[in-house]
Amino acid sequence: MFRRGLHHAPSCRLCGQLARTVALAAGVLQDLAARSKLGWGACAGEVVKSVIEFNVPDEVLTERICGRWIHKSSGRSYHVKFNPPKSYNGTDTPSTENMLDDVTGEALMQRPDDTKEALPKRLEAYHGDTVPVLTHYAARSSCNVVKVNADQPIAAVWADTAKALGL
Repeated sequence: MFRRGLHHAPSCRLCGQLARTVALAAGVLQDLAARSKLGWGACAGEVVKSVIEFNVPDEVLTERICGRWIHKSSGRSYHVKFNPPKSYNGTDTPSTENMLDDVTGEALMQRPDDTKEALPKRLEAYHGDTVPVLTHYAARSSCNVVKVNADQPIAAVWADTAKALGL
């Protein structure tokens, strides 16, 4: 998947959750090195220069993730605290009976991996597989790894991100 992304990236600026494991991160570096050696397009001579981690404490992630509910057919999203549907009174335990879409009145759902039962496994995978990617890139002298506090207002997150990117 990431090779396809490299091939189509006009300026070789990669964003998002591309490398979730050290093996994938190493693959990105190998692809960039191979493209550079062959002189292929915009990627020739490129290296991973910056990695940004949007850092949020696990307990905040739990609140954010486990509070998400969606209307499956439309994709509308709600949150028990930050964007509750009109049907939710804010005090009862959220359920398909009291979490209803504002437009259709149909029951909302939680994605299976957004539940309190599933989240510990997701967090374990993040800490076990993804955090080592930061160490992997930090060990490279050509790469600047920056931790952005994502547990602050959006404007502050953007300002810190822009600073990290030199914008």
